[in-house]
Parts: sequence; structure tokens; C-alpha cells
Amino acid sequence: MAVFDSIAERFDRWFDEDGREIFLEEVRCLNSIFPEFSRGIEIGLGSGRFSVEMGIPIGIDPSMELLRMAKSRGIVSICGKGEQLPFKPNSFDLVLLNTTLCFVSNPEKVLNEVKRVLVSDGHIVLGIINRESKVGREYQKKGETGHSVYSHARLFSEEEVNELLEKAGFNLLEICRAIKTDNSYAFVAMVYRKDKIDR
Repeated sequence: MAVFDSIAERFDRWFDEDGREIFLEEVRCLNSIFPEFSRGIEIGLGSGRFSVEMGIPIGIDPSMELLRMAKSRGIVSICGKGEQLPFKPNSFDLVLLNTTLCFVSNPEKVLNEVKRVLVSDGHIVLGIINRESKVGREYQKKGETGHSVYSHARLFSEEEVNELLEKAGFNLLEICRAIKTDNSYAFVAMVYRKDKIDR
């Protein structure tokens, strides 16, 4: 996204500064449910922070500035979008979409592409900012007032994501929730397995 090109340095700095504890908590949550894999990819790679932590060697993102940072961290960085993945069917056994689904223009198409490139019984791991959490509501308000990032985001609830994934032919295996505020969790990580039988 062009929006991330214009704020790439500030975006990446957040992980070391104001967002450090949030980032580490999200990584802990993802690690607690992350399945074993041999061929993984991250869609919405960003600057590569999560791929480095999760041991994912390759990623795809539309932001050239963020890809440059990811490449400097040792990640094979490909320019592209989740709606049209430049890979053959059955290329990966794991796909990570961490706080990415809210920024894509067509979530259903992205999930169909994920299904296409995953092997039978492959896994998709999603991390979302829960729309129904205090943090999610704050982000939505910022978006409504023209925030440089959140005005481009469409946040989902945990239930909405589950419905999208089931409709696309994935089965929920495990959930981790983190960053609790006001009796709700801001971050939700979910692991799904691809159905053996296409619907």
C-alpha cells in the first residue's frame, strides 16, 4: 500500500519504541499456537518483524519501502498482493496473515488464494486487532477522522473472521487472545487447517 511507503520508517520504529511491549505480547501469543512448518510465507510482510520472529523465510507485500526493510532482515521479499499470489498451487504448508486481513481490498479473494497455494492439510495463521475490543474501537474512531493508517483499515471481530475462514474451507484448530483491556482482548491469533475436500 502506498500509505505504508510514506510512513515506512515511522511504522518500523514503532516496534522498537512505543509498540515494543505490544509487539512482544503478539509474538508470544502467535508462538503459543504456531504449528510446525517447512515451507512458510507471510502475506502482508511489512518490514519483516513477525517473519523474523516466527522463522518464516519469505513474504509478500505491496509496499516497496517496507519490503526493503524486510530484505535487510534476511527475508526473501516479493512485491505483490494477497489477492493475486505469484505462486503455484500447493507451494506452502503455512501462510501467516498478521494484522493484514483488515488492509486487503478483497478478503474472500485473499483467502481463496491462500487455499490455492497451501498443500492439503496446510495451515493458515491469522492475527487480528479485534474490532470489538477497546483498542479496536479506538482504531476505528481514528480511522473515521482520517488517520494515515487506520482510515485504510476495516477491522473484523473474531466471529466475522471465523465465518470468513469457514466459508473459504478452513477448519479452526486453536485460538490465543492477548492484550486485555476493559474485559476484551485487543489481539486474537487463530490457526486454521485447510480442508482436505474442496467445497
